[in-house]
Amino acid sequence: MSVFKTAVKLLEKVDFDKMAKFTNPQNEIRQRYPDVAIDVFGDSVKGYELSKIKVPENLQNQGLGTKVMNELLTAADAQGATVKLTPDTTFGGSSVPRLKKFYKNLGFVENKGKNKDFSISNTMYRDTNGRR
Repeated sequence: MSVFKTAVKLLEKVDFDKMAKFTNPQNEIRQRYPDVAIDVFGDSVKGYELSKIKVPENLQNQGLGTKVMNELLTAADAQGATVKLTPDTTFGGSSVPRLKKFYKNLGFVENKGKNKDFSISNTMYRDTNGRR
């Protein structure tokens, strides 16, 4: 059998719908919310790291950031993936304490004390379905 025919047979066995479930949700979120700048790295096995989310000033305080985060968390939960982040004011957040409160309301915990996970270098994380 030729290499081409072997490759075709292998591709016929791939469940692309199932495979898509385990891809980084960043591109889909960018398509749905083109005005929001978002950078998400990682995969469903190692977890995702949110390194940037920036809502334009004229769209802030309208729930858009919450919608984007909920979509990211829904995708991560479906994949059984942890989401990690370190809040800071680099991308327009008004204060770190305010950002921490925002993320805690979404189920994130600070990576310290009884919640300390030494495999995570970020200051906050959220396990699947908000479990700690």
